[in-house]
Amino acid sequence: MSEILLAAPEGSATERLFRTRAPSEGAYDATLLPDLAAVSGTLAGRRWSVLLADAAFDQADLERTLQETAQSHPEVVRLVIAETSNGSGPEIRGAHQVLPEKDDWTYLAPVLSTALEVSAQLSANPRLAGLLSKMDKLPSPPMLYFDLREELESEAGGTAGLARIAARDPALVAEVLKIANSGFYALPRSVTDLADAIRLLGSDALLSLVLAAHVFSGMPPPGMRLDVLWKHSARVSSLARQIAAMQGANRNQQSACAVAGILHDIGLIVLLENDPSTYQQLWKESNGDEAKLAEREQATYGLNHGELGAMVLKLWTLPEEIVQAVNISHHWGEPVEAPVALAVTTAEWLIDTSRSDAASEEPLPGFLGGSISAQLADWIEIRDGQEQEVA
Repeated sequence: MSEILLAAPEGSATERLFRTRAPSEGAYDATLLPDLAAVSGTLAGRRWSVLLADAAFDQADLERTLQETAQSHPEVVRLVIAETSNGSGPEIRGAHQVLPEKDDWTYLAPVLSTALEVSAQLSANPRLAGLLSKMDKLPSPPMLYFDLREELESEAGGTAGLARIAARDPALVAEVLKIANSGFYALPRSVTDLADAIRLLGSDALLSLVLAAHVFSGMPPPGMRLDVLWKHSARVSSLARQIAAMQGANRNQQSACAVAGILHDIGLIVLLENDPSTYQQLWKESNGDEAKLAEREQATYGLNHGELGAMVLKLWTLPEEIVQAVNISHHWGEPVEAPVALAVTTAEWLIDTSRSDAASEEPLPGFLGGSISAQLADWIEIRDGQEQEVA
């Protein structure tokens, strides 16, 4: 059975939480260590999958332990539980994800379950494990995201509660209202109330905006413009959602397309932050062509930024259809059947190739297949209106 190693000081909230958890809250074995000094020796003694550490330890010692674990056991997923302050948690270098401290174990169960799956993937792919072990700047969801999810999952949760939580972030409020009043919704009146805007966009779209705003909030390396990447992701998100609707996808699938579209380039941001000198050169060589960029990423890292982004989103416990869509968003060879993945991949291809006419004069990429080509002109017409929708 896969194992979880939990490092938490005696008397800490995490230790108390662990000791009071119900056996049913996770089908895994877990061992508790009261100090960081024992982590290295314990890891060396048997097969472990997850290191879950409390941020109550000295931060320098904690980061050193995480980085040592990354080097000696790259297949071990490294998670940190931290107390929040003003709605945000500390940045911990070397952690795959920083989680908020809660008063029950319930929310940790799916996170740990996913971490066990990711660890198994890393064990089976040493090159990917080695790549991730060198990255000490993997993004974690903002604490606001966990608060919104908790509100959604509570019996008393609702739009009013979501609006109250979202209001803590003025930049997010501005973005939600901006999108609610965009041409995509074509409302006869302007939307000024945050709760009305959230009701219009839906909870999935709100969560994706929280994640995307967090991912795109960093300072880019010299020569890179995150605002350009943000606009591209917003276009892919909007176009993918419309393509899904034309294909008869249900509302949940359309929402998943919107989330996957806006987050499909998160792996690109991760590579930019962790290996800027090498990645800027790859970016320059591709000249804005993401297909060429993906080829150069594959040759350099053994995977493309869509696959890396999917790994990050899996750690965030996003739905599998979103993870799958991001994973293959730049695979334009084999046919794609899953509706969310097909819509996102099609949107990315249409926008990246900048076609202005029906593509009958050129070979269609393999993922489209033959039966879907008749709708290509309609998709191109939608694509051509994207600038207005995200302006």
